[in-house]
Amino acid sequence: MTIDQLSATRLVIVLSKKDMGVFALDYNSIYLENEIFQRVLKRLVAIARERITIPLQNKALLVEAIERFDGCILLITVLPKHGVAAKRYKLKRGVGEIMLSFACADDFTDCMAQLYKNGFRLLRGEAYRNNGEYNLIIAKALKLSSRALGLMSEYSSDVCENEIKISLTREHGARLAAGFPVMKIGEVFAVNS
Repeated sequence: MTIDQLSATRLVIVLSKKDMGVFALDYNSIYLENEIFQRVLKRLVAIARERITIPLQNKALLVEAIERFDGCILLITVLPKHGVAAKRYKLKRGVGEIMLSFACADDFTDCMAQLYKNGFRLLRGEAYRNNGEYNLIIAKALKLSSRALGLMSEYSSDVCENEIKISLTREHGARLAAGFPVMKIGEVFAVNS
């Protein structure tokens, strides 16, 4: 049996198959309503208190059991006191995307040609045709220069950041190019202009 402290509120107890035999446990008998497991857990907590610095006595514990081919892993977390706010974590949203709309094919191709000619060939994104309108979707994470934004705004009729509208365009539109649309589309029209 090994007992390791992972953090100020969490410890792990690894029981070998032999340890499980000593405590008369098998993985299927590890649940809190089982009186045998309750006694074993109290004994394990008593042993752990001697080896770690986490205060476990009279604390609410969350016990997670993970089966191993040669025993079991018990992950024990000390829960915060009732009324004390636990630390909450939030996932940060992605940076998002913007979609530029072009009223006609000429505006779209002229914009792509200008972006190509001005060195914005490696602009990552996707191009779509949807209901007679052309759309260019690019990640906002890309640090666009004011020059690139100026070129795009000169030709585009609308700029949208709405995730639903962008998803609908992807779902219902006909994809013209993906990856580097300026490289693929702009090259063709930059030569002709």
